[in-house]
Amino acid sequence: MRATNAKMMGLIHATFIAAVVVFVYANSLQNDFNIDDEYLVINNNAVHGLTWDNFRAILTSVPNGLEYLPVRDLTYMLDFAFWGLNPFGYHLANLLYYVCFCILFYFVIRKLLIPFSIDAQRISFISTLIFAVHPVHVEAVAGIAQRKDILAGIFSLLSLHYFIRYEKSGTRMVYAVSILSFVLALFSKATVVSFPALILLVDFFLHRNKNDAGFQRRAFIVIPYLLVAAGFTIVQMMIMREAGVISENLHGFGSGYSIRVYSSLRAVFYYLKLLVWPHPLSISPFFEMSRHIYDTTVVLSAVGVILLTSLIFVLRRSQPILSFAIGWYLICLIPVVGLVPTGTIVAERYLLLPSAGFCLAVGYGLSRLVQERRSILRWGALSVLAGTLVFFSVLSHMRNRDWKDHLTLLMANIRDVPENTQIYWMAGKAYFNRGDQEKAFELLDKARKLNPGYEAHYQLFRAIAEYEGERYGEALRMLEKIPAGDAVVDVNYLYGMIYQAQGDAYRARTSLLRAVRSPVSLGVVERKAVADYVSTMGENSPRP
Repeated sequence: MRATNAKMMGLIHATFIAAVVVFVYANSLQNDFNIDDEYLVINNNAVHGLTWDNFRAILTSVPNGLEYLPVRDLTYMLDFAFWGLNPFGYHLANLLYYVCFCILFYFVIRKLLIPFSIDAQRISFISTLIFAVHPVHVEAVAGIAQRKDILAGIFSLLSLHYFIRYEKSGTRMVYAVSILSFVLALFSKATVVSFPALILLVDFFLHRNKNDAGFQRRAFIVIPYLLVAAGFTIVQMMIMREAGVISENLHGFGSGYSIRVYSSLRAVFYYLKLLVWPHPLSISPFFEMSRHIYDTTVVLSAVGVILLTSLIFVLRRSQPILSFAIGWYLICLIPVVGLVPTGTIVAERYLLLPSAGFCLAVGYGLSRLVQERRSILRWGALSVLAGTLVFFSVLSHMRNRDWKDHLTLLMANIRDVPENTQIYWMAGKAYFNRGDQEKAFELLDKARKLNPGYEAHYQLFRAIAEYEGERYGEALRMLEKIPAGDAVVDVNYLYGMIYQAQGDAYRARTSLLRAVRSPVSLGVVERKAVADYVSTMGENSPRP
């Protein structure tokens, strides 16, 4: 009878969670395509139809020119089959995937906590509600390009679910399904590569009262997950290198890598601050790198990380749920604090999985207070919970509107993070492409005043404006103002187009070929697009 009631309550909770998610994110269905959707969906022919050639392209190459994530791209193929290029269908899919993620999180946490707390159902429900409405998840849900985070989260939770079942049953088939789910998670997004450590944490949690020797023997069960992670990394690197998406050597490792290490310590608490107080939110957060180990914030962050890590072991027996929550947060943060050499150091979407640990800790704390006999604590906890849920829901609903379209999002980020130079540049470029040169140069001028490094971008767009106005001599004079312009893809490309317009085919081809070989890009034109254009010029065109 008790099991039946628990099952029924679980279904009620899951239904309520789904309803809350739909209510909070329903307005995202009105949004258009946005950041990176042009490359990943609109102009990516490999996702335009369920054909064998498209399947092969997605599995064996990088047709979007950005990243190798075949599971995410296969879902775009399904969207296109049903909706074509109607953004509503893609946003609807994101919403449904997020509903699945939240419900799965609820059941996995409940299953994990049942042996350790009679309040497992309440803790899981409160934790999931906080997770479902948290504003830091808006980027992953409202951004079609960020679906990868949700999909990776779903398959990670499935892998965790089957691993917990395996721990109880010992069935090899269940273990195999867990590993397969982890494979799908990796092919959704590589940042789940730290998942084997989470498997160890779960084992550590489930067997916390058993001897360490037993734990050492059980640690061998994580080896297949490690092998899968290593194999995926090799395959991904090979395919992306073959596609020219990454260079022969991983950019970012070297003498300057210590800067990333120092900054990663601060990133742990930058993320924690966002989870506690999610403002300002930005697609490109203003996060300065730390260059010295003696920086006060770096030292304090290092001490904080050591204390948090120590708490995992200190609380292992007295507060196992809190211990597990802290471990979850730290483990899932490892790949997204800037240690992996990528162009993005921190991002809100990176918090999707780590925030589950934070929400579990908060949900556990509030659940404990709700049980207090003293009414002031009980009602205080209920008030905090209700206030948090309403506040986060309103913030998420409002943030969805910022994602209406490309320009709306960029201007919203300028409003909230006015010191971020990159956003001014991106907004200026967007307005220029729309034909509003006055607004474009206002924003580009702001970017170069905040950061002189954007002077080249400003002059490039001035040259483009002159070129489009057929004032070729003036355009050339603008290009000559750009330092080291002969090493910039965009500059050489524009030289080529100007010479071609002037009828100088020889110099046009010379400049375009130089553009293909140029090491620096200002982000106005893609090197691959230039190469494709050169290939259409024909064998008979003049050659340098």
